[in-house]
Amino acid sequence: MAQILIAARANGIEALDGPTVDYKNPETFERSALAIYGMGFDGKWLIHPSQIELCHKVFTPTLEEFKSAIALLKDYEGQGVIVRDQVMVDAASIRMAQVVMSRGVAAGFTL
Repeated sequence: MAQILIAARANGIEALDGPTVDYKNPETFERSALAIYGMGFDGKWLIHPSQIELCHKVFTPTLEEFKSAIALLKDYEGQGVIVRDQVMVDAASIRMAQVVMSRGVAAGFTL
């Protein structure tokens, strides 16, 4: 799995996990989706309409996460490294915030 993620990132493409074939068991799907989200994957293949809502739940940021990402991006603007809430924020953190912002916009949140 890590090789897929690394190859996708190196080539500037989204990393998607394969399907969860046990489509009648939403807990299995959600557990799998949460695990790959935690690894940094961008999404998951779906094989049944019942998986759509769960996929959105896992991969779509909450409004609070979206607002936090926007605030972080504003605080970071023009800086190399900042400390926010006693945590160092660098370029890698900013890339993650940009992904959250993009996903939030795609979900209909406004800047």
